[in-house]
Amino acid sequence: MVDHTVGHLQQAAVRQLLDQTLTQTMERLGAHIGAIWLVEPDGEVLSPEVGSGVPPQWIKPVLRIRLTTAIPDPRVEAVRERRLVWIGSSEEYARRYPQTLLLIPYPHAVAFAPLVTEAAVWGVLLLAWPHGRPTELNRAEREAIGAAGDRLARLIEGAGEAGHRLLPSPEARYLPRIRRDPVGPAGASAAVGFVSRLPEGGCALTSDGRITFIDRTAADLVGESIPHLLGARLWEALPWLDEPDYEHQHRDAAVSQRPTSFTATRPPGQSLLFQLYPDPTGISVRITPTPTEHHPQRPRPPDPSPLAGPTLAVAPLFLHGNKRIAALLHVLMLALLVYSLIERQVRRALERDGSPDGRMTGLYPDNRRERPTARMIFYHLGELDLATGPGSDPPQLLHITRGVQLHLLDLLEISLT
Repeated sequence: MVDHTVGHLQQAAVRQLLDQTLTQTMERLGAHIGAIWLVEPDGEVLSPEVGSGVPPQWIKPVLRIRLTTAIPDPRVEAVRERRLVWIGSSEEYARRYPQTLLLIPYPHAVAFAPLVTEAAVWGVLLLAWPHGRPTELNRAEREAIGAAGDRLARLIEGAGEAGHRLLPSPEARYLPRIRRDPVGPAGASAAVGFVSRLPEGGCALTSDGRITFIDRTAADLVGESIPHLLGARLWEALPWLDEPDYEHQHRDAAVSQRPTSFTATRPPGQSLLFQLYPDPTGISVRITPTPTEHHPQRPRPPDPSPLAGPTLAVAPLFLHGNKRIAALLHVLMLALLVYSLIERQVRRALERDGSPDGRMTGLYPDNRRERPTARMIFYHLGELDLATGPGSDPPQLLHITRGVQLHLLDLLEISLT
């Protein structure tokens, strides 16, 4: 049945109703990640419309998918078969859909519900839960997910019949989670006073790492002013935190909803312990000075020759005819080969350009000379977006957001056109 209540609404208002349905469903069922994909008008591609809990840029490589794909994908399965697809554990996810693990990093329990009316399938609703919930949906949960999918489908169909069919946004929209227990000015002042009296520093981050609050103690510990830090991502505001490991710790906490911690050294030698405590609305970070001798930095390996590649130690593995494991190992070995070749090419380029020690500037905001490790190379290159055009046109590289990305592409002699 078409929802005629949306007939007079414009697309912006219909999107607002979609957002409200998504967030209300997440809150009712305790899901910490949610998203809606829409079927494009040609009926061949599923594209993201809105998500919450995981910033879209974390899962860009798998946002759009063709409904004709031969790769097992839970979104496509839900649309094709017009039924709820439930995955109760990370082990089950890896077994059934190994090639789509990037869709939901660290999945535990995930539901994919088709948005179906009598006329068509309009999209799919995704809901994901952190560790700790049962591996099976109960009857009430199944009914709630089905009701949410029906409501979303009627909204989309009603908008289309009114001449306002929703087309997927060029960039997937992100809905930050909002706390439902706001405090007044007096409560906020008391909370700030409480935090300021503690010996440790504290700050609050959004799910994508932006600082929304930081106290004076924390600002002093990291060596920056509060105005400089507010609104910035922690690892972008502090050059000595601009390394993949630290950002990955934040992602681990945000997606898994489990506390985590790491130690970093603020120049010239102050060791700081960062403890991250997540919930669906963001992450609280406690910052504590620690004796360097008790929390040393990760040891740096000696610099290899610029032409040397990474060394692998491989233990024997007996497959007993398991073709799936053999195929997985084959893919991993190919990936490691590409990984090693690109790292070697960058180091050769550095040597050719007059850097015999394999170090370069421009990797970090403070312009210090560093050797680009394979992990760092792939971290920066992995954030580039590829947009494909007609078969006769070359791929186009889009969204160069960091100088290091352009520098690496120049070293690899990759043209942007």
